[in-house]
Amino acid sequence: MAHERWLFLTGMDPTPSQALEVRNVRKTYGEGEAQVVAVDGVSFTVAKGEVFTIIGPNGAGKTTVFNIISRIYNATAGRVLLEGQEIGTV
Repeated sequence: MAHERWLFLTGMDPTPSQALEVRNVRKTYGEGEAQVVAVDGVSFTVAKGEVFTIIGPNGAGKTTVFNIISRIYNATAGRVLLEGQEIGTV
């Protein structure tokens, strides 16, 4: 089961029941030498009815990812889709 989940998370096993899809999301603050990368290339999918958690140490970007998904922040790059639609158009 864990192996199947790994394939699903990496996008190698796409399914039409995806409720949330995060594709190569990146968030940076500042510019040039002062630029800070908060999130770099995060991708995952969450199926309808699935319980999904994001874990990691302090400063890993968990809250930033949540704020991008909930549209509090705009991603610098990447896409977030809710039931196949970009969240900016939902």
